[in-house]
Amino acid sequence: MLDKQTNKQTNKQIWIKTLIASAMVFTSSSLFAAKVPAGVQLAERQYVAIAGTEPETLDPQRMSGSPEGDIARQLFEGLFVNDPDGKVVPALAYKWEHNDDYTQWTFHIRPEAKWSNGEAVTAHDFVYAWQRLIDPKNAFKYADYLSILKLVNADEIIKGDKPVESLGIKAIDDHTLVLTLSHSIPYIPDLLTHYVLSPTPKKIIEKYGERWVSPENMVGNGAYLIDQRVVNEKITFKRNPMYWNDKETVIDKAEILMITSENAVNRYRANDLVLAGVPSVMYKKLKEEYPSHMLVNQRLTNSTLQINLQRDHFKDVRVRKALSLAVDRDILAKNVLGRGEKAAYLFTPKIINGAEKFKDPDFASWTQEERNKEAIRLLKEAGYSKQKPLEFELLYYKNESLKNIMVAVDSMWKKNLQGIVKVTLRNQEWKTYLGTRSEGKFDMVWAAWGADYNEATTYLNYFLSNSTFNDIGFKDEKYDELVKSSYKAKTDEERRNIYAQAEERLISLHPMISLYSPIGVSLKRPYLKGYEGKDPQSQFRFKDWYLEKY
Repeated sequence: MLDKQTNKQTNKQIWIKTLIASAMVFTSSSLFAAKVPAGVQLAERQYVAIAGTEPETLDPQRMSGSPEGDIARQLFEGLFVNDPDGKVVPALAYKWEHNDDYTQWTFHIRPEAKWSNGEAVTAHDFVYAWQRLIDPKNAFKYADYLSILKLVNADEIIKGDKPVESLGIKAIDDHTLVLTLSHSIPYIPDLLTHYVLSPTPKKIIEKYGERWVSPENMVGNGAYLIDQRVVNEKITFKRNPMYWNDKETVIDKAEILMITSENAVNRYRANDLVLAGVPSVMYKKLKEEYPSHMLVNQRLTNSTLQINLQRDHFKDVRVRKALSLAVDRDILAKNVLGRGEKAAYLFTPKIINGAEKFKDPDFASWTQEERNKEAIRLLKEAGYSKQKPLEFELLYYKNESLKNIMVAVDSMWKKNLQGIVKVTLRNQEWKTYLGTRSEGKFDMVWAAWGADYNEATTYLNYFLSNSTFNDIGFKDEKYDELVKSSYKAKTDEERRNIYAQAEERLISLHPMISLYSPIGVSLKRPYLKGYEGKDPQSQFRFKDWYLEKY
């Protein structure tokens, strides 16, 4: 993203003008392809394999997690995408305009864009997909993303007060899409990269129902198709010959293997994978073993323990604050993880756009002894003791590195709170874990939120009272008012000040415990090009990759 204020234009004003200029210039296919330098010799076999997690669904509008997003980006393409460096670039929208106050946007859809069955991708496919996403009858997790976009009538549709047809999205013709917003958003293209906003094929969905995502039925518009799916084992992708820019795609075949991070390292050692995440417990050894293969990058994500406020013992803010105080984040980041992570005290990552004025809570500067003393005082004041301990269950998804973190946190509570707290650890497979969270069947749950876009509201919106991701029942009228008032801010300065107040309010109520700022650490084959892990949102597309001769 661009730097801070330059002259009298705000970051977003400069950014949007630059992006609009780009829309007029970069209409060639070169912007959307694997960038192979002249003279580079390509490997004869263009096949890659990486590790992943079994997805909850393959339907882009039903999706809610990062493993699903990794798959959706291969199969579908929306108006904009992130390039390998994390910059927003046009995809199916090859040019666009907006009115003076940024409340109406017109996007022109590439006439050469096709579905994998050969039919044209049109503006009507976007209208269908977005109306399907927000339809209350479907109860899709990301329905409120259209509210975040400030599309006219989105809030009323979610409540069931207006029909989906009244949503602020219209197809003027097959290749012209118009969005009407209730509030000004100068940076709307930045929000349109999300996979849930992908167009979807109405005829296919109506014909097959939920079975439309079976490989034999699925129709997509991305660079790849599913060649084979073996549940809990792998998904194999092949090139989509109908993709509008297939001639620039280099990788012919790709696989995502559903294996643990530890197994992925072993498969990397066996030369089966081109890319593998590095578990914290293996970091030092792998750094010595593969010094030139190691990639370390910042990530727009967090790592938290979210507290179910429907549980009676967690309704007392003193209890929640005590548990937060007793977690030694420095030890967690430096000793348990030890890859360069840093202690975190906020929900919103400080590196995101709009968080420039965020401040850590006062206790961040205390010694751990001071925090422990205050935590014990708060718990005793709330009525807990060794004879009457606070007991609860901590849920996380099945992952060896995550298990080490949860065990470490549990040990900190035992030691620092002198036996006043008793915790039971429980883990579940990813899909089961997501369901348990959605149903609110937990006391406390580990959760990470990866940014949907590079702007602070992607985090601040998470804990709004009506957020579909607010699984813990957090409701605070003052917090809601602050976040919503930011939508009407007239300057970046005013908006940032409101963001900072909202984050401060959230942290003061302790609905969750921030642990550390995650980073991306992975092993990459030197001959894999087009991926350097530079996108802070951790997005990737196989179409951007290629293999050099080796």
